[in-house]
Amino acid sequence: MTVATSTARLNPMTKRKDLYAAGEIPPIGHLPTLMHAFAVRQDRHGEPLIALQEEIVPTPIPDSGEVVIMVMATGVSMHTIWSCLGIPTTPFIDGASPYHIPGSDCAGVVWAVGADVTGWRVGEEVVVYPVVTRDSGVESIPAQVWGYETANGALAQFARVRAEQLLPRPLHLTWAESACHLSVLATAYRMLFGYHPHVVGPGQAVLVWDAARGLGAMAVQLVGVAGATAVAVVGNAEQAGVATQLGAVAALDHSRFEPVGPLAENRSTHDHWRQQTAAFIAATRTALGKACGFDIVFESLGQSTFPLSCQLVRRCGMVVFCSGTTDYTFCFDARPAWRKEIRLQGSHLASKTDAAAANRLVHAGSINPCLAAVFDWQEAPVAHTRMLHGVSRPGNMAVLVQSRDRNGETGRWEHKPPPVAWGDS
Repeated sequence: MTVATSTARLNPMTKRKDLYAAGEIPPIGHLPTLMHAFAVRQDRHGEPLIALQEEIVPTPIPDSGEVVIMVMATGVSMHTIWSCLGIPTTPFIDGASPYHIPGSDCAGVVWAVGADVTGWRVGEEVVVYPVVTRDSGVESIPAQVWGYETANGALAQFARVRAEQLLPRPLHLTWAESACHLSVLATAYRMLFGYHPHVVGPGQAVLVWDAARGLGAMAVQLVGVAGATAVAVVGNAEQAGVATQLGAVAALDHSRFEPVGPLAENRSTHDHWRQQTAAFIAATRTALGKACGFDIVFESLGQSTFPLSCQLVRRCGMVVFCSGTTDYTFCFDARPAWRKEIRLQGSHLASKTDAAAANRLVHAGSINPCLAAVFDWQEAPVAHTRMLHGVSRPGNMAVLVQSRDRNGETGRWEHKPPPVAWGDS
């Protein structure tokens, strides 16, 4: 472990106070009584511009096995949007608190350590694996998503986490880069490496939906790391360029094909749906260079694409799916599933083992965090509104909390830029 930034940066000659302005650094290890946070309350569920309001709330104190970190930056994620909307799950189910601080991905500095915590000390730079599990094994898949299904996450100056959620921060990245990617990277890692024998490897072909943002951008890179071939599906020419930069051998812009909607429950429409999809299926075969289909189809969109995914996968291949950003209820023709004996594999987040392995790839420089945009603290509601309405650029986004350097703050280490230039960060 490496102790974080220099004392001159993290411990300025600042008096101990009960409250510090956002971006103001207290003396190292000092927990003020109060802190600034963006919070959601049950009576204002709605879009982020309405639901996310800055409040002054008590600073958390670590209990046994817990650590409080000073949050330097946090990722922009669907978990925060779902917290705002109260859909599909409200964070107020247990009624334990009148407010909820969302935010799952983040990077920061260990600021206080509770009893029975070993391996971490004040001043170390960390990223948070945003899943609360009972152990690090593959079968311990997550009880809860931190900052969404648990009380209070990363959209605050300080955040309390279980010590086992911490991983060392990749020090060649900026705070924003460090904060924006771990949940989608770990999720993609599990989807591609977690379900034996359908594990991506040399010589295999993988179709990746929504390949220029979030999960898909991580998946394309992981496929390349494994020595396999990725064919990307994207929504416009800009995204196609991003996907090929990340390593996809081809990027299909689905907007150039006849629009294909969900497969309706009414069977009389199925023949028309198959006619609509024929040209797209043919294009994927051309891009792949063979007609047998894909070893793995990486699926996260749900309703609009899942039926097509079952057509695209090869015999005895796997459609691995999580989320359902177009809708998580859908109809599909099951005949390809049994005729081709394909595996339909649901996947949910990742184990600590998966997250640690994925984080090591970032440390090694094998994965680009794909930071597309950085927002200041006050812009957190705007950032999440952009994600909600799909107007964000390809890649991931981050909000600066205690960090104030939009131009690439990396502590005392010289920044080594990633191989792809991303956005206006």
